[in-house]
Amino acid sequence: MRTLTSEERRTAEDAARVLASPVFRGAFDAIDTELTDAMKHGATAEERDGAWRDYQALCRVKGKLFHVLETAAFREEKAGPLKRLLEKVNIIHRRGTHE
Repeated sequence: MRTLTSEERRTAEDAARVLASPVFRGAFDAIDTELTDAMKHGATAEERDGAWRDYQALCRVKGKLFHVLETAAFREEKAGPLKRLLEKVNIIHRRGTHE
């Protein structure tokens, strides 16, 4: 397994900062709530379908950020700082807090 480049490490650290950011988490949760409500209570099938598509896109953004961090963390040779960042971000997102 090859070692991480400095650019890959910086990108993973940036992804962790975004995922841990109270601003990102608050925005994600607010949009999640808005879209979930629209999927449940949309006036038309088109409105509900549009909300569902938007929700899928929102999840892809979050998933991509996690993927960048996870890929780099698992490529670290030992339990390094990226693995600790991944652990922290996972705990934050499991709790769903906005600290």
